[in-house]
Amino acid sequence: MNYTRKTYLGSAGVMYLGLGAVPARVRITNLTNGTWHFEWNNGMLANAASAGGILTVTTAGPVPQTQAQGLVPYLGGDIVTSKTAAQIVDPGARADITYASNLKGNATKFVMDTAANGTGHFNVATGTTGYGVGSPITLSWRDDAGMSRTKNGRINALTSTGLTADYVGIDLPFDGTLPSTGADIVYIGPQYDLVQAPVGVVMPAGVKLINTTNLTSGVMYQIEYA
Repeated sequence: MNYTRKTYLGSAGVMYLGLGAVPARVRITNLTNGTWHFEWNNGMLANAASAGGILTVTTAGPVPQTQAQGLVPYLGGDIVTSKTAAQIVDPGARADITYASNLKGNATKFVMDTAANGTGHFNVATGTTGYGVGSPITLSWRDDAGMSRTKNGRINALTSTGLTADYVGIDLPFDGTLPSTGADIVYIGPQYDLVQAPVGVVMPAGVKLINTTNLTSGVMYQIEYA
């Protein structure tokens, strides 16, 4: 069975994840501390004690979750009245959600500082908070021979203070050396795959996360579903 993998930011309460359809299987992993993962499939609905899934914490072992503790299938259909972290969607599930737009703000260049590990900084403050660790980034430059080069990567490190000299790391090696003046920033995408649904959008089907202790602690998660 092939899984679709998406990242999202946990919130502080019950969350609705609009995935486009109700999945048969779900696996959620905490990408920040890696200490636990959560699994659910529709066969678990047959047993009330585990109808909400099974949570595994590395220090404690698997613990069944009732529906009130874990997650339940979500059929969608709610109209979003306020843009919040509680209703997030996969932009690919609805054509009217345009979060694939460029979020680079005022930054035009990425200047290499340490070629060995792909780190550098933006030339100016980007003027947006729509990107961060995990954001896709596309760079374009000309090499010493004058040949046009491009590279797609992901931002994997950001300083916690300011945006003027944010250091970023690209998770793919560069084809050639960047010029001293930097590479043009063609595109920076959203930090998370699942984004907050705009007001007026009808939520697509997916899952409802009820466990506010283990599933919504304000960190990055990966959800795999099929």
